[in-house]
Amino acid sequence: MGKRRHQRFVTSFDVFNAGTGQKLGVTHDLSTGGFRLLTAIHLEERTKLLLVADPHGEPATLLSRVAWRAGQGLGLAFVDLGTLEHDWLRRVLDARVLAGAPLVERRQRARVDLHEPISWSRAATSGVLANLSLGGALVETESTPAVGAVLDLDLAAFAKTRRKSSPPLHCRALVRHSHAGACGVAFVEPSAAVSTRIEELLLAVLYS
Repeated sequence: MGKRRHQRFVTSFDVFNAGTGQKLGVTHDLSTGGFRLLTAIHLEERTKLLLVADPHGEPATLLSRVAWRAGQGLGLAFVDLGTLEHDWLRRVLDARVLAGAPLVERRQRARVDLHEPISWSRAATSGVLANLSLGGALVETESTPAVGAVLDLDLAAFAKTRRKSSPPLHCRALVRHSHAGACGVAFVEPSAAVSTRIEELLLAVLYS
């Protein structure tokens, strides 16, 4: 996955369907390239959306396409924006900068703090999942594995804390660093299905 070209700022703007006026949800973050929408409503691949950045100001109608879906989060990319739309976005983002709004850094977007059960080596060893991202995790354990070890992590117990029933969820992980009581691991070529499951778990934690 390539590095994002657009800086993203934390936002909480109301979003409406420009055609029907139905409120769809709120933004989680915004950039000149698109935004993350928190919604439980299904959207067509391309939808004209009305973003209300300031209740006392002018909203903007922006054509957007769904770039990805995960749980109740949607990633939307702007399509065919004209000069007026670009100017509106720049004014809104400049205002966020002046207001001291935090940037959404890549690491901040990906990693959430947890305290969930986890096991590996066919449940022979267990520990606590201290944080999780799409790329890896921090595991607290009394039986710290060596750097370079490859673990078969079992995330099913954590997944079941978010859903009443959940299929098995395994992911191979390489130990990147290790010290007394904890180790940092990087996931090794997770399948698309596993990555999607992990992102759904992350969103469930962030927006529950």
